[in-house]
Amino acid sequence: FSGFLAELGGSAAALIAPNKYHYMFIEPWRTAFPGAQVFAEEHLTRKQPCLANVQILTDSPPSIYAQDIDQVIFRGNNLFLEAVFFHKASGWLIFTDLMTN
Repeated sequence: FSGFLAELGGSAAALIAPNKYHYMFIEPWRTAFPGAQVFAEEHLTRKQPCLANVQILTDSPPSIYAQDIDQVIFRGNNLFLEAVFFHKASGWLIFTDLMTN
């Protein structure tokens, strides 16, 4: 998909690994968009070597997208943490696996 986005002339400013299941394709996206900032859920930064030197997601969105998107880390239990996003203009909530768990 990163190649498709690049072909359309698009770019990515931020790459996000929001939970322990959605990080596996960060490296190809990093290669396709080397200037993008990378963010990950805190536990991933300790467990996955490819995410060791990225920015940790917190309850406050980083300045790169804070104007448009808000976020919170859902801490339902220690086995599953997930960053959940709120797109301010559309009013949409963005989940990955939280809705199924």
